[in-house]
Amino acid sequence: MEATSAKVGQLPRFAVVDVETSGLSTRWHRVLQVAVVTVDHGEIVDEWSSLVGLRWPFQRVGPRRIHGISRADLRHAPRQRDVFTEFGRRLDGAVFTAHNVDFDLAFIERAASKSGTPFHPSAALCTLRLSRTLDPERRQSHRLVDVAARYG
Repeated sequence: MEATSAKVGQLPRFAVVDVETSGLSTRWHRVLQVAVVTVDHGEIVDEWSSLVGLRWPFQRVGPRRIHGISRADLRHAPRQRDVFTEFGRRLDGAVFTAHNVDFDLAFIERAASKSGTPFHPSAALCTLRLSRTLDPERRQSHRLVDVAARYG
């Protein structure tokens, strides 16, 4: 999915998204936390994040050494339906932006659908793809932390 162009002279609104998941498979793993930073005309206008409550108390949270989230952290988190209703509201009309957008979007779409709040953005932008395009020889690191440091 490609980002749509804004009207001439007008910057689009971007919703920069990150998710923490219990693993890498949308079939077997789930979203544990979602965060959105909304940028309008180059300025941050909103920041929001939420943990996503567990369906069962014994559900695995995956590699805690990577995301730092424990089952106890999720015990009193908002229900998935509530989280993705609010998530959809915050992204309405914005370009869905993420580092490795296909990964984040796949998890978001599956979780939103399972919670009865389907989400299908009209436009998406991948900062990983963009970074690799700017460095076709692949001489630099394209990890998110390195891209953020390089481009500010």
